[in-house]
Amino acid sequence: MDDSKYVEMLNSLYVRLGEKKGTGNRFEIPRAEIMYQGSTTVWKNFSRFAELFRRDKEFMIKFFKRELGAPLDDRGEFVVIHRRVAQNILDVKVNSFFELYVRCKECKGPDTHIVEKDSVKILVCEICGASRVIK
Repeated sequence: MDDSKYVEMLNSLYVRLGEKKGTGNRFEIPRAEIMYQGSTTVWKNFSRFAELFRRDKEFMIKFFKRELGAPLDDRGEFVVIHRRVAQNILDVKVNSFFELYVRCKECKGPDTHIVEKDSVKILVCEICGASRVIK
């Protein structure tokens, strides 16, 4: 392989990976993008959180219904919260979900999944193998 082909392939890889942004942490939680429509709050990037956290949308919606004390409607890419929710409150709830249902308590990594065994949900870390029961 000649050098020009190698450099071309390497540049292509860098384009696919994108530029590194942020604080240098491997995993950063983005801010919820919201807008208000009357007395409702539209969470525009809800699906992005479901993908990033690798959690079922219905599981997340159930959590946020309980935490926000309001009904939520899944509209595909976004969710409608049937009350006005301040940005800082939603950010706190997102961080709470992350700590409870995504982050490993041992290695602090986000690479986890939930398994159900005998109707008990268990958070299992894919990096260190730690597991714990979740509600």
